[in-house]
Amino acid sequence: MSDIQNQQSAVCEGMIDALLMPGAYLAGIKSVREVMRDDDFRRLYGHMLLHEIMPRLQGKREDVQDMALTLSQKLELSRDAVITRLPCCISFCKDWAMPFIKENTPCLMLGLAMMLMLFAGPHDDIREKEDALALFTGLSPDMTADSLVYAVFGDREFWGWDILSDEEFCYALQSRVTDLQILGVRGAVKKCFDEISETMN
Repeated sequence: MSDIQNQQSAVCEGMIDALLMPGAYLAGIKSVREVMRDDDFRRLYGHMLLHEIMPRLQGKREDVQDMALTLSQKLELSRDAVITRLPCCISFCKDWAMPFIKENTPCLMLGLAMMLMLFAGPHDDIREKEDALALFTGLSPDMTADSLVYAVFGDREFWGWDILSDEEFCYALQSRVTDLQILGVRGAVKKCFDEISETMN
């Protein structure tokens, strides 16, 4: 693969680690292979990659498709524990993933909400940079969705831009956080796809 393809592959894999694996961890899934064999998370992975990440990657369509296939095969065969894929996922979101996440990328937005809920709860066994962990000091997954979003994404210096000024983004994220709090991980995934189906009809 070219240097650009290698970089894109690394970004895709990093986004899956940062925005899919937190939900898998919250759902009690232990290994990456199990994630890829789980109906809910395989569906979430597929939509994230095919419909929300790949269309924004540069390069020939065939090259992007080949890269995605290679990544999928790698994850399907992986024996890694899910927890080993979680270190630095907040920092990765800040540096790479945030430009991909919009109010019209429901699966990536749900993934961001899952990451937020993971770190709002006990996370002593997950490595992350100190400035990223500081965002979650004193938080609880039982806080209201708007309070969580404001607390974590109100730090303009950390994120590099005023996220709270994007009202549509914040509303979409708060809605996904609320879904996780009320419905649980799998219920939130089901609701996400119900909404996707409605928009496609």
